[in-house]
Amino acid sequence: MLEDETNLLLLRNLVSGKCVSVNLSALSKASGRHRNTVRNEVAELLERKVVNPPVCPFMGLYREYPLLVVVRADLPDEKRVNDWVAQDRHIFAAYWSRHAEYNMILFIYQKDVLAYQLWRESLTEEHKIPPREARLPSYSLYVSNQLMIKYEPNAAMAYWKLN
Repeated sequence: MLEDETNLLLLRNLVSGKCVSVNLSALSKASGRHRNTVRNEVAELLERKVVNPPVCPFMGLYREYPLLVVVRADLPDEKRVNDWVAQDRHIFAAYWSRHAEYNMILFIYQKDVLAYQLWRESLTEEHKIPPREARLPSYSLYVSNQLMIKYEPNAAMAYWKLN
């Protein structure tokens, strides 16, 4: 099966990221073969476990934490803040920016707005971040993961301009 040049071309396109969602039309165009032929060959590659079917790795996470909160924050660059960002299970990603009044952007998963607000209040009470009086107020955007219909990790960013 792997000696066939067409199968190798299909395999290369499947694992390169060009056709990650097994877009049969794109594979058909890339290989110059009929869509039905490509569908049968891809099905055989999947059946023989030469490649794994594409998956959305975060759907379970989205069901468990249906609220994505994107936060711009003014936080000091110190060990306790860095440790908190690295260890908190709700923070999916965080980025430092030295070119704006808000120096950090956080991507946080929560169950709902109430859970986020309670979590947020506990941060100053437990001295994980400085009190509100010592920094600029944060700016938050709430996005529901419940309406996500396909795996596009950057979908929320289309609604919020980072300038």
